[in-house]
Amino acid sequence: MKSILPLLVSIILIASCSTQKEQINLLPMYGHAKKKPYQLEADKAFLERVDKEFSNRKEASEHYSELAWGYYEKGDLATAMRRFNQAWLLDSLNCQPYWGFGNIYGIQGKVEESIDFLKKAMELNCTNPGILEAFTSNWLELYVRRKDNQYLDNAEKSISESLKSDPTNARILYQKAEYFYHRENFDSAYVYADKAIKIDSSSVSSEFMQILKTKKK
Repeated sequence: MKSILPLLVSIILIASCSTQKEQINLLPMYGHAKKKPYQLEADKAFLERVDKEFSNRKEASEHYSELAWGYYEKGDLATAMRRFNQAWLLDSLNCQPYWGFGNIYGIQGKVEESIDFLKKAMELNCTNPGILEAFTSNWLELYVRRKDNQYLDNAEKSISESLKSDPTNARILYQKAEYFYHRENFDSAYVYADKAIKIDSSSVSSEFMQILKTKKK
């Protein structure tokens, strides 16, 4: 009977390569890792295919960014990260991947790294109010963790800028309510939470509203 040891070794090596590939695919900009030859070959094949399908790589990068946001909205953050990485590979000056990296890292609780990516996106002229919304989430989370009013000040600035361009966004109004809650201005927090609910009833939890009702004057 032939030994199964060589087969087991091969399986382990293949699994290891697959795992490594998945690990860097799930890190922004592939974690700046030095890619293995097979990974470089995969990149080459991807770029060659894209060059045939699109008029230029900037256009292709926008396409893959759109795909990434679609997966992001569905809650499939792993696939979203892979597509944002492909968008970045195609055009490292496209602001969309950095915004995507920032949002995903924010959801994962990597708040400071998230802020760095969001800043990079803004440097590359991403001006969508959604970026400011993401900044606000990070500032509020940092305040909860560290109780430093500097983060509330930052949150107030980003909320104000967001509301200038999107005054009826229920999520931003809810963030304003959160901001006032942390400032212990419960009356104002209730006002903004109520505004958010009237626009989108799912934007504020009933638990949060109940807390505000008991705390406001």
